[in-house]
Amino acid sequence: MVSLSDLIREKTIDARLLPFLKHSRFGMKLIAVNILQQKYNVLYSDSDVLALNSPEDIISNMCSGSKTPAFLYDEIGYPVDAWIKKRASEVQVEINANFNAGLVWLPRNAISQSLFASLLEKWDPKFDTYQTEQTLFSALVSSANGISLPVKTNVLSWQGVWFYEMIFRVQEFKQDTMLGQLGIECI
Repeated sequence: MVSLSDLIREKTIDARLLPFLKHSRFGMKLIAVNILQQKYNVLYSDSDVLALNSPEDIISNMCSGSKTPAFLYDEIGYPVDAWIKKRASEVQVEINANFNAGLVWLPRNAISQSLFASLLEKWDPKFDTYQTEQTLFSALVSSANGISLPVKTNVLSWQGVWFYEMIFRVQEFKQDTMLGQLGIECI
């Protein structure tokens, strides 16, 4: 087990990342993932990701020695952070609005440290939104030619989150991101 505060203290962080670390809602999370992936292969999972079966797609990617990151694909997509999108465009990096940061496989050194710092070079806390971390993570994974996990076996859904909704029926999914309280019935 790695202590987040010890990890961040022991690592010299590029000065261009410090405002993001100190002032972004989710800055510490992304900085920690970044530091870890410099030393290790990282399978990052938000606390609302539920693995219902063995995640064969991820295990296969990990065991093959692939250097390609993989992530959950959201068919609907997300609003992106306008400032990060503009900055990514300036450094010629694409943003994938269908990228979901809830489950990400990062082979060691998949994220470019110079790109990470470059994307945040002129960032100011007044630019922070709820989409900043997701959009930045998308840019970093896109620049590493990240691929989405197959939608057929890796579902992302809000269904069953609200008490008045139908329960989400799970049959052959590997993992599922549910936001809020879970309403799942396994058949």
